[in-house]
Amino acid sequence: MDFDFEIHYKKGEEMPADYLSHNIASLTDNLSHDKISRLQNEDPHLSKLIKYLQTSVILQSSDDKQLITCYGARCFLDKNVLWIRHLRPEVGKRSLICLSASLRPEAISLMHTSWYGGHVGTLKTTE
Repeated sequence: MDFDFEIHYKKGEEMPADYLSHNIASLTDNLSHDKISRLQNEDPHLSKLIKYLQTSVILQSSDDKQLITCYGARCFLDKNVLWIRHLRPEVGKRSLICLSASLRPEAISLMHTSWYGGHVGTLKTTE
């Protein structure tokens, strides 16, 4: 073998051990956990989910209640980064980083233009 490496098992669904092998890798190469966390906290919707996960308090706005009801139970924080548990029968369970609105155009562009991306359909590209 040309490479010397060790394989370390990481138990549990909360640790997305292969997230760097997914298409998001090139987008996050230049982004630290701190920067992703900061951008999430600046996002008007993601910041509400983060606040809910940290305090278990739902703000009084009906839009906020709807957001928390719809997504709150599937979200979690890991190293101050917001993730969502995603289940699709054909793919199974996955944990995905919640991208702030400021990163979405770049992510969509990467999914369409990178050599490993390509257009895989509206649903998967949006995810």
